[in-house]
Amino acid sequence: MSPDELLVVSPEKVAARAGLTLPLTEEQRETVAEAIGDAFGDVAVYLGMPPLPVTWVQRGARGDGRGEWRLAFDPVIEVLSLVAETGPDGELTGLYTITYRAGLNPQENPVYGKAVTPYVS
Repeated sequence: MSPDELLVVSPEKVAARAGLTLPLTEEQRETVAEAIGDAFGDVAVYLGMPPLPVTWVQRGARGDGRGEWRLAFDPVIEVLSLVAETGPDGELTGLYTITYRAGLNPQENPVYGKAVTPYVS
């Protein structure tokens, strides 16, 4: 399974672990789903980045002169696409729109992967 296919744990899995009776009502499911989102948000704030890889699109990116890109988020896992930008006159600007995946990668870091596995499915 690729990191992009990792899903935050289901409300039902969390509810079962908490001892709630299944199946959940729609209201319970929404409440648990909101709590999961809040928890991942808190983790992202604590870590300073999302706890799982995220795909970003950055416009106006430029190279650093060493074959790397000056991107807003790291660690960069992979560059998915690179498109040269043009000005109003159609001339190349030297800037690029880059689509890339960045963040913590549980598949490439076994220690982190083991810690996060109970929370993703």
